[in-house]
Amino acid sequence: MNKDNLKKLEALNQIKLTDAQKEDVLSFFAKREEDVHALDEINTKGVKMMAHVMPLAIELREDVVKQICSRQELQVQAPQTDAGYFCVPRVID
Repeated sequence: MNKDNLKKLEALNQIKLTDAQKEDVLSFFAKREEDVHALDEINTKGVKMMAHVMPLAIELREDVVKQICSRQELQVQAPQTDAGYFCVPRVID
C-alpha cells in the first residue's frame, strides 16, 4: 500500500482521512505485508494440503421422509381452500 493507492481508496470510498489517519493506515498495511512475507519464508515442503485446520469426518444421516403435519392441519387457518389447495387472489389479469 502506498500513498497513491490510499488516495484512490479515499476517492472510491468517498472519505477524507487526516494525515495522522493516513499514516496509521499505511503503517497497518506495512505490518500486514511483513506478516505475509514472514509466512512465505516458512518451509512447507512435505506438509499435506488441508481443507480444514482440524481433521473432520463427515457424518451422514439417513435420509428419511417424515410428515410432521397433515394438509388439513396446515390449512386450518387459511382464509380459503378448495379441494385441499390454498386459494390466493389473482395478481395479474
